[in-house]
Amino acid sequence: MILPLHVFIALLSVIVSGLTYARPARKHFNVSYALVAGTLLTGTILVLQSPSHLGMACMSGLVYLAFVGAMLVAARAKATEQL
Repeated sequence: MILPLHVFIALLSVIVSGLTYARPARKHFNVSYALVAGTLLTGTILVLQSPSHLGMACMSGLVYLAFVGAMLVAARAKATEQL
């Protein structure tokens, strides 16, 4: 049950991060940060339940964090430009 939730949160996080880049707003940033935290939390739970897949989970998690993090940094830069 936690795996589908984890995937849903991660995909939603990517979508909301894209929206945050397209239209930077404090609300979008807050939702993006909450979704990233939710993804990390559910991912940690999954790794603790099945430590044999730790290497694959960590690599996937790092790629996800790099992608979403880059989008949020770019959105933050875009938001400060607009001020």
